[in-house]
Amino acid sequence: MALDDLAKAFPDADAKFFVVWAPMLGHESHDDAVQQSKGFGGDERFRFYWDEKRRLPNSLGSKLQLPSDQERADFLGPEKHLPGNRSQAWDVYLLYDKDVTWGEEPPEPSFWMHQLGQDERLLDPARLTRAFESLIDPKHEIVFLTREGCKATPEMRARFEEALRKKGLPEAFRVIDMDEVDKDDVRTGYGTPTVLIDGSDLMGAPVPEEPAVPT
Repeated sequence: MALDDLAKAFPDADAKFFVVWAPMLGHESHDDAVQQSKGFGGDERFRFYWDEKRRLPNSLGSKLQLPSDQERADFLGPEKHLPGNRSQAWDVYLLYDKDVTWGEEPPEPSFWMHQLGQDERLLDPARLTRAFESLIDPKHEIVFLTREGCKATPEMRARFEEALRKKGLPEAFRVIDMDEVDKDDVRTGYGTPTVLIDGSDLMGAPVPEEPAVPT
């Protein structure tokens, strides 16, 4: 599935599509990226970037749970599996809630897929489409509360996404870093990780009566 196919499926969606090209195979150039970008047509929602130093693939490579080195080699073949890019994220599709703010490092995506190996996140156009639609037209507000260094987050998030996937539900949801919300937000009274669905805790915990007291 090409990214422009997703854009064409939702021509009126209030969304932006950012395409970042990088020389992951060692022979691509800025001119190649320009030519590839022309194939996306005239959709004004697209923005194109050339990342010559591969900053974004490096940053994402340390954040996302990517296929192992051997899985990449088996899936991509030796011509696309170079020693220099084994820990980098490329050929990935990332979905972000429109309220997310980017800083020095990329934030946690609401949903993502790749074409780097045969695992549960291998690109599935139907799943990606459902996830995208759930962000632009949510039927329920699903919020995943976490914070930097929360050791329970990876397992909790993986299990929650698996449960959604098995039920055929969209797997995208808002991810909120509790260290970045207002101190008077009562959600700071929840522990992390916590999943809220339409404002209610998935496990039935009551809404905190007041924000957490800083220590």
